Amino acid sequence: MHNDPISDLIALIDPRMIVTSALVAGGDWAVRCPAPDGLKFVAMLQGSAWVYSDETPALPLEGGDVLLLNGTLPFVLAGNLAATPLDASEVFTDAESGIGKIGTSTGVRMIGGHVALDRDRGHLLIDILPAAIKLGRDRSAAAGVRAMIRRLDAEVREGRIGGGGAIGQLAQLIILDVLRYHLEETGEGAVGWLRGVTDQRIGPAIKHLHDRPEHGWHVEELARLTGMSRTAFSQRFKAITGIPPVAYLTKWRMHLAEQKLAGGARVAQVAHALGYASEAAFSQAFKRERGLPPSSIAEQSSSAVETAGFDRNAGRGAPLFASAGSKALAAEDLQ
Repeated sequence: MHNDPISDLIALIDPRMIVTSALVAGGDWAVRCPAPDGLKFVAMLQGSAWVYSDETPALPLEGGDVLLLNGTLPFVLAGNLAATPLDASEVFTDAESGIGKIGTSTGVRMIGGHVALDRDRGHLLIDILPAAIKLGRDRSAAAGVRAMIRRLDAEVREGRIGGGGAIGQLAQLIILDVLRYHLEETGEGAVGWLRGVTDQRIGPAIKHLHDRPEHGWHVEELARLTGMSRTAFSQRFKAITGIPPVAYLTKWRMHLAEQKLAGGARVAQVAHALGYASEAAFSQAFKRERGLPPSSIAEQSSSAVETAGFDRNAGRGAPLFASAGSKALAAEDLQ
């Protein structure tokens, strides 16, 4: 089976633990939200609003728009940019059915979702996304994401059998749709390896590296597969991704190694699976890249398994605007 680098990334960052909440507002209002822990999605169902932070300009939102925040900054949602923001805790503490209400009317309605990412590898996505991505209501991707956020809410609220699997799959689909949109919009403006994936010359080489990370790739072989000279290929690869091809392969192998070790695989198994001639060679490469031996990852994983409980709600992310104690909203309450 051939791998798709974007799909590989989504699997590696392990999006999970979706929680939804909502906001009903009107008049002169504003609410200040803390920096999220993970990705945040906002689907505007009705009305208009603004979103801004201390470091980014105000971005207008209209009914039908979808917003993705990369979780690195506190932000403000407002109906009037001149309004003094209330703290989110004042709006959502004890909010009925997870629906926060602010202002003097109910002309604005929005629903949001929180996607938690793998603690150690979530930065692979966060680092390549801008602080905010807006999918305008005229974009087909916006309609799809809105529908999935509504479905997420239903899965969280109803707690049906298999809901955990459905929530995880929906999280992956939302991120995939947003990444597709981002790539389509930015094109040459994409940064790092994300631009490399979409480059007509470099992209196929990156796909080969993902298809067979265990293979002993050489620059000459990759250049030949892309129809380029060794020099031209190396220069273009580094200019686009920021690192040489072999360094990219090493970094990708180490990300895969961390995932496998955290999943309980033995060091020797991981070394063999990733094409290293010996466990010692793999351990040296891992320590050089990560600053600690692979055995320490395996030990941490073992310790985590021994101490983990079975509380299905343990570690779940907080709702978009509210505290972790808020309930999921009922979709019909927003009609």
